[in-house]
Amino acid sequence: MAAGSNGIDLGLRAVYDQVTAWGADVAGTIHEIMTDDGGRLLRGEQMTGITTTQDLSAGALNFTTSIGADFRLVYMAVSFDQLVTETFSMYLDSAQGANYDTLMFQWNILNGQYIWLSETEMDFVLNDEINVQCTNNGGVGNVYVSIMTALR
Repeated sequence: MAAGSNGIDLGLRAVYDQVTAWGADVAGTIHEIMTDDGGRLLRGEQMTGITTTQDLSAGALNFTTSIGADFRLVYMAVSFDQLVTETFSMYLDSAQGANYDTLMFQWNILNGQYIWLSETEMDFVLNDEINVQCTNNGGVGNVYVSIMTALR
């Protein structure tokens, strides 16, 4: 992390000819600031981080966010504390009702420990939510999920 001019720690990464930085304001709200290679501001968004965990020996993971606003999925990271063989799924929990819920991604994890979904640019509208599920067929291990969203 690099310290910004106002003392805020920024996470920086280069994307082609753009630079993206994340920083927290005084209230602890995370913001994404994207500039082009000339330093001109392209986008500034309020970021929301959501985490959940589940002990797979106690049951399967079934978690739905409660964002309650228009948002964009920035990334999702899933990790396990040991090698597992499970199925991890991500669904759109549609604002239009259960008939419109959609499986967006599904991974069959065979002796794996990590999933990373990034730079998706998937937009969600008010009352859309993300539902994540993980089987517990092996009955061992913990699953940790981190979801970063940008409020619109």
